[in-house]
Amino acid sequence: MAKNTTNIDDLLKANTRRTPGSTCTIGVALAAMDPATRAKIEVAIDDRARFANTGLAAVLRELGHDVGTSSMERHRAKGCKCRT
Repeated sequence: MAKNTTNIDDLLKANTRRTPGSTCTIGVALAAMDPATRAKIEVAIDDRARFANTGLAAVLRELGHDVGTSSMERHRAKGCKCRT
């Protein structure tokens, strides 16, 4: 069996729970974007008729952000701190 060289401390740090009331993963992703990209993504987030949660989450993952469909759903429903 090959030896796993992954650092367990880094893995645990990257996968800790977010503090209740903290900015959601969508908000974190938006904050990390350049203004032009952020503006386009925010328009898409607000356009429920054209963009599904799964598609938008996939776009953010393609841009390098670790987000899930349920996070996108909660963010769009204003169920997170950054959209209340």
